[in-house]
Amino acid sequence: MKTIHGFLIVLTASVVFGCDHADLTGPPNLRLGRDECAACGMLIDDAKSSSALLVERGGRREHLIFDDIGCMVDFEREEHRDVKVLAEFVHDFATVQWQTGATAKYVIADPEKLRTPMASGIVACADASAAQRIAGEFAGRVLDRGELHQARIEARKSRRQYPVATQPG
Repeated sequence: MKTIHGFLIVLTASVVFGCDHADLTGPPNLRLGRDECAACGMLIDDAKSSSALLVERGGRREHLIFDDIGCMVDFEREEHRDVKVLAEFVHDFATVQWQTGATAKYVIADPEKLRTPMASGIVACADASAAQRIAGEFAGRVLDRGELHQARIEARKSRRQYPVATQPG
């Protein structure tokens, strides 16, 4: 009887600890109203603006999910020595299907016109024609992935509510 009990403990432990997500690929399974943004902690309730990173941390793969593309861009700009980004995923604004972040086209517009959960005014599109249409509708501009970080920095500076302190001298 002790042998069977010991075998069951070893079997259970191997199942629990053997699932290390080393083979995790692709976008996450988004659970609206249940998943929290990895950057700001808000519950994600709008798939159209959400995004995700597939990362490796401590030898394990996991998804970091964001309620707003702006949160993902800000997270990537910060220094996270323990996190290696393997892939980016964004939802297409029109179809709400996951897209690879590197190949998507992005629209950035005034957040008062193009509303997103954290007021970044950034959405993703699977193709350039859809991005042009949305940019026209919301008086925005179309960007590729390489331009997104700098555009986010510029947009945040222009929306700053308080003046930047100047250095004496």
